[in-house]
Amino acid sequence: MREIRAYCFDLDGTLINSGPDIVAAANTTRRAFMVPELPYDRIIEFVGSGVRQLMAGVMQDLAEEEWDPASEHFLKTYHNAMTVKTHLYDGIVELLDSKMHLPLAICTNKPQDMSEIIVRHFKIADYFKILVGAEADFPKKPDPQGLLHICKQLGCVPEEVAMIGDSVVDIETAKAAGCMSVAVSWGFQTEDELMAANPDLLIHHPSELII
Repeated sequence: MREIRAYCFDLDGTLINSGPDIVAAANTTRRAFMVPELPYDRIIEFVGSGVRQLMAGVMQDLAEEEWDPASEHFLKTYHNAMTVKTHLYDGIVELLDSKMHLPLAICTNKPQDMSEIIVRHFKIADYFKILVGAEADFPKKPDPQGLLHICKQLGCVPEEVAMIGDSVVDIETAKAAGCMSVAVSWGFQTEDELMAANPDLLIHHPSELII
């Protein structure tokens, strides 16, 4: 492994298992637009690239002009029920405790305000020096600008930062920024999908990063 001086984490599927609440809000939105619910696995495959892309996948049986209203409905529904079944993955707190001597960050395509609410709810906000969510200042991942901004704020060059995430999007973001890419298998994408993106490292439990 490279000499890593800082860690940046994805949020959904990496630190938290938010799948049940995201799927519930997506299916509530589908019912509101008079289309039947979809199975969990069908919805979860669209998580990771932001709300608009989620709705483009989940609502693809509707006309494209419906996707923006669907996004608004989803955001309102999800905002009111973000932590009903969502939980931290096993071993995350222990991992964060082990890295407290290093600067830590979050880079997510989840809206900024929701991300901040969630990390406060699960009492992990104080671990992180910076959280970059879906903001107008930076394009969403896999564009590397948000991650490069984080590297600068953490006082590191990209080669000294490991980007940890559960999706191909996270791997592509890390590679584009010049960071180490660490894929986690406990999230929303399959191990085959992750390996096809050629991460620098694939891990199966947070304890594998505790050195």
